[in-house]
Amino acid sequence: MYQPVDPARSHPYKTYATIDEINSGINKKNIEIKSGTFYKIIKKYNIKNKQEYYYLSENTPRYSDSFIQWCTNNINKQKDWISNLKK
Repeated sequence: MYQPVDPARSHPYKTYATIDEINSGINKKNIEIKSGTFYKIIKKYNIKNKQEYYYLSENTPRYSDSFIQWCTNNINKQKDWISNLKK
């Protein structure tokens, strides 16, 4: 049986809180995500069309823990993931 999920629980992070969470999960030295890089990730990987990562609530973008994990995993495991955003 389907039960609706409260988006405030499933997607608790607003943009700058999401950036902070991603930065706190990065294991590499000298790497910090700023808003420009964050928006490149959103655009390149079409995040706004992935419900498991993104939810728009009252014109406020919200992001899930899964999105934060996905970002930090890619940054930590793929050497050039950030630099490849520009390509």
